[in-house]
Amino acid sequence: MEIDRLRRDSGKMKNDQIKIVLDTNFLLIPETKKIDIFKKIKEKKPKSKFIILKSVEKELQKMKTRESKIALQIIKQKKLQTHEVETNKKHTDDIIIEYAEKENAEVATNDKELKKRCINKKIPIIYLRSGKKIETKK
Repeated sequence: MEIDRLRRDSGKMKNDQIKIVLDTNFLLIPETKKIDIFKKIKEKKPKSKFIILKSVEKELQKMKTRESKIALQIIKQKKLQTHEVETNKKHTDDIIIEYAEKENAEVATNDKELKKRCINKKIPIIYLRSGKKIETKK
């Protein structure tokens, strides 16, 4: 319990902001499910700071789908900065986990495998449940 509290507290930024790393599939939700994920997360976690990793942005650019183009537009519209992570890892999920551990961030994803890996490493997750409700799990 105490370790969890310390982990949560160390992930907070100035003004108690909480870093939320957004996975590629989570950024597709605004178009595929017509849900404002940013608003929904802010309702649950008002002091959230959204983090887009460069590897996630690159995945969206490679996809070249309508949904991925809209996700990239949303990133620009919301003026979300992309963060380059120095790592020897190549897979985006590995980079997300490494960043979340290092920065004590939470991960927003609907990827079953990534959720499982985060839970195993005690990284808090945010996910879409029943296609419309944002849930969190520590």
